[in-house]
Amino acid sequence: GMPISILEAMRAGLAIITTPVAGVPEMLTAEHSGIFIQPGFSEQLVAALIRLREDASLRETLGRNAREAFEHRFEFSRGLEQVKRLYASLIKS
Repeated sequence: GMPISILEAMRAGLAIITTPVAGVPEMLTAEHSGIFIQPGFSEQLVAALIRLREDASLRETLGRNAREAFEHRFEFSRGLEQVKRLYASLIKS
């Protein structure tokens, strides 16, 4: 349910245009860390591409927010630390 290409783009800090299908809405927030378009609407894709091409600030903001979302939710080392804390708390109890 989580496209690897979106995780890779998030980690790279790229602006993302995607459809809100499967697990994508749990990965990105519309207009904060990505741009959502409806499946099958090529004119929405064209409009989103033009928007990103013409607005460097938007590209940078979306990319930065996507990177931060990746680091906060999907970074392996962060998840590993959470698992370690869970096991430590279980061992104590």
